[in-house]
Amino acid sequence: MVTPPPASRGSPGLSPPQLAAEKPASQHDGARAALLALREEHVRLREANLKLRERELNKRQEIDSLTVARDLTAKELAAVQEDLEESKQEPGAEPRAAERAGAEAGALQRGDLHGGEKTRGCPLCGAHQGADRPSVPAAQRAG
Repeated sequence: MVTPPPASRGSPGLSPPQLAAEKPASQHDGARAALLALREEHVRLREANLKLRERELNKRQEIDSLTVARDLTAKELAAVQEDLEESKQEPGAEPRAAERAGAEAGALQRGDLHGGEKTRGCPLCGAHQGADRPSVPAAQRAG
């Protein structure tokens, strides 16, 4: 009885030289897969880095706009306080004007910008987009 060669029986039956030739190819495949995985990880990390830089830039812009708004509010507060001092020094000044100036100064100190109204780009300073701030009671504003 003639036995069929090992390859025809379902086993690879590679001879030692064939086995040696197959081993480097599988090593190359493994190296390619590892390289591909590293490239994918590199791309993922670059994308994450870009997102972080975008967030950082947005935060810086927000800080800059808040700084500008703070500076403008400080100028407004100084002007209101100056008006208050002038009205206190005038002998015939109405007491209501001084009270109104005091209420405005207090509102600015508390952060109730421009009477606490919701604004979309304040006409006075262009800041506090859509700010939702508590308003000063109408009696205080009317003086």
